[in-house]
Amino acid sequence: MSWRPGKFDYVFFFLVFLDLWAMHLYPGLRLLTKPLIVSSLLVYYVMKAGDHQQAVILTALIFALLGDIFLMFDAPLFFQLGLGAFLVMQLCYTSYFSQQKKEMDALKWGIVGGVVLVALLFNGFYHSSFGALKWPVLFYTLAITAMVVTAIRQTGSSLLFYGALLFMVSDLSLAYHKFVAAIPMSGVLVMITYAFAQWLIVKGILDIESRRYPKA
Repeated sequence: MSWRPGKFDYVFFFLVFLDLWAMHLYPGLRLLTKPLIVSSLLVYYVMKAGDHQQAVILTALIFALLGDIFLMFDAPLFFQLGLGAFLVMQLCYTSYFSQQKKEMDALKWGIVGGVVLVALLFNGFYHSSFGALKWPVLFYTLAITAMVVTAIRQTGSSLLFYGALLFMVSDLSLAYHKFVAAIPMSGVLVMITYAFAQWLIVKGILDIESRRYPKA
């Protein structure tokens, strides 16, 4: 069955476009446009989940929003706070993913091996570039790797895997750009992969919950 975007999806796509527009033309507006992205997902989740809201998902989205806000300020302390906020978000998502039914085959084991290898190579090659943050970045990378691996293992919704994988791409791109070498149009790459990672994860969670608690 083909997927058709709903009203919220159009609103979400517009908010992502609005943030990218502000990023290049009116950076000051990002204090408003960037938080709107996850805020919209938070409101959407609350409205769609209704009485079956999961505290762990609410916590994940709230800390994702805090992380977005912290990373808008160019100072080491705010970067560390952002890192910590997203770490909490990842742990929450990992906890939710690990609760879903699991099934592994050769293809999934191969993907797990590839994800782990990328994480190891990234830290192995660039560990010295992270300076005083090398251990926090290493721990953060392990956490996001765990999130992706649990998303691969679960069978609740394939959207969780795609979302987690996009999140890893976003975070590794941000880390490479910040600590190793500049990536052309890195802001666009990081924001698009991050925004759609969150969108896919929330959509996947709501898909699982709609089947678990079908409406009468």
